[in-house]
Amino acid sequence: MKFATKRLILRKPKMSDWKDLVEGLSEIDVAKETENIPRPYFKKHAVKWIKKTIKEWNKKIQENYAFMIELKSEKKIIGCLELTKINKNSKIAETGSWINKEYWRRGYITEAKIAVNDFAFNKLKLRKLNTSVFQNNLASNKTQKKWVTN
Repeated sequence: MKFATKRLILRKPKMSDWKDLVEGLSEIDVAKETENIPRPYFKKHAVKWIKKTIKEWNKKIQENYAFMIELKSEKKIIGCLELTKINKNSKIAETGSWINKEYWRRGYITEAKIAVNDFAFNKLKLRKLNTSVFQNNLASNKTQKKWVTN
């Protein structure tokens, strides 16, 4: 399963993505704005996460979807957007995301969220998505405010 937007492809991870994950998540400014990502971030972390995530994608009933954010123009993974803790009864899930610092402030997360939200609400028939934002992460706070006011 994958989605295409104007500039992005959102898809499940592949083992070959590990280098882009290490590059993006090794940046301290990215890592400090995440909850569960080890610091420093090494190949072993990326490979373990990719294996676990591919296994999740292959389940018949999924509770999590991790979409790699691939920049079409560079054929490079620049981040990840996840739907997690999907509750089939309450139809509520959580989201989380990160972007390689080199690609900040270009609207990629907003573009990716539009596609994933469409999937969550129209395909999975969820009724609510919860997203946590660190207080000092001004860009994430700005993105969240866009969703609240629209």
